[in-house]
Amino acid sequence: MPEEVVYVLGAPGSNTVKIGRTTNLAKRVADIQRMSPVPLAVLWTHPGGSELEATLHRHFANLRSHGEWFTFNDDPLQAIQKAVAEALRPKPAPPSQRLSLDRLEAQKEALALVSEAAEDHRARRAELEAVITDARAAGVPLTDISKHTPFSREWIRRIADRVGRERSTTA
Repeated sequence: MPEEVVYVLGAPGSNTVKIGRTTNLAKRVADIQRMSPVPLAVLWTHPGGSELEATLHRHFANLRSHGEWFTFNDDPLQAIQKAVAEALRPKPAPPSQRLSLDRLEAQKEALALVSEAAEDHRARRAELEAVITDARAAGVPLTDISKHTPFSREWIRRIADRVGRERSTTA
């Protein structure tokens, strides 16, 4: 499929130009030239299609003389090229999506602390499970163990049962 281009067509030296798009520029210019009483020339082209053409038409709506023809007060090419550069310039992310370097660094540090705390939690949990298992092996009732921890009797029983099953399958 041929690449679509946006073009500016007009009589050299005139401030009235046509902003259009096509996949066959030579044929399009020949078709328009047959209907024009003055010699026309392609003054500018840019890769693009209907979106770029529509953007330019909206941008210069107040200069529209008729159809896709626009009459500029000054050099039309300078104005069009500036409008295209602005239209194609990457838009900055909204402030809510931008993260400063300080914020990114703070997030990185926070995640490192989370990882460290999780690892500490795993180690302390393994230690607590071993102590609970030893207490159960010594015949301490689950109710008494739970009175010495912030955990429920049910949670203590699940830990003791799980650790007991793991030990019996590895023995």
